[in-house]
Amino acid sequence: FPVTIHYPAVVSVVALSVVSGLLIFIVPTFTEMFKSSGQELPVPTKVVVAMSEGIVNYWWFGLVIAGFIYFLFSVLPHILDHCRLYIK
Repeated sequence: FPVTIHYPAVVSVVALSVVSGLLIFIVPTFTEMFKSSGQELPVPTKVVVAMSEGIVNYWWFGLVIAGFIYFLFSVLPHILDHCRLYIK
């Protein structure tokens, strides 16, 4: 990667890590408080709770997608280059 992309990449990784940590560890704690109060939650809060539950329950799907993206951009071009050598 060029040097100019390092800072935005690091900032993006840190921001994604912080948001993921909040959704995985903090939001479920507040979800229990909200459920025990018995009140109707606003729509934005329901969206955040749903995102949190999705990440906690389907974390493996994120790994599958990350693996697919890695394969698509890292491994597949080498395989296609190797195949082109035999086609010529």
